[in-house]
Amino acid sequence: MTDHSKAFPEGVHIDKVSSAHAQVLEALHRTSFEKPWAAPEFAQLLNHPGTGGFIAFNARLTPLGFILVRSAGDEVEILTLCVDPLYRGQKIATSLLNSLVADCNSRGGVKIILEVEYNNQPALDLYERCGFGRVGERPEYYRKRGKPSGAAIIMAYS
Repeated sequence: MTDHSKAFPEGVHIDKVSSAHAQVLEALHRTSFEKPWAAPEFAQLLNHPGTGGFIAFNARLTPLGFILVRSAGDEVEILTLCVDPLYRGQKIATSLLNSLVADCNSRGGVKIILEVEYNNQPALDLYERCGFGRVGERPEYYRKRGKPSGAAIIMAYS
């Protein structure tokens, strides 16, 4: 991994994620999503070729957040991104996205895509600040028990 630590908040370091982080990823994901993924799901995903990402830690090695992606050819899809609510607003998500963009650029540049729920304004603002643009929509993509379906906004960085 290229060292981009100058762009990180003080005391934060970013490492490549691996299946060994599966339990930590589950715990972090649980803090941010209504239907969190389980550790075995993370481990299985991370054992597939082309799947990886980055995880952020503070100086005490407390996990702060992570980004998980899947690569295929010249395209990278962000599968999930989360930051522990206790550490939000400290540029952790921005640092994770910047690490991903730098990694993609070091490989000759690839298109990065993602889907985000239409009403998740903090995430939409984050991605737009980091250079992602809206390229499409998937109606009724997100289904939640007892709530109306929500559209996904498709965003891309290239």
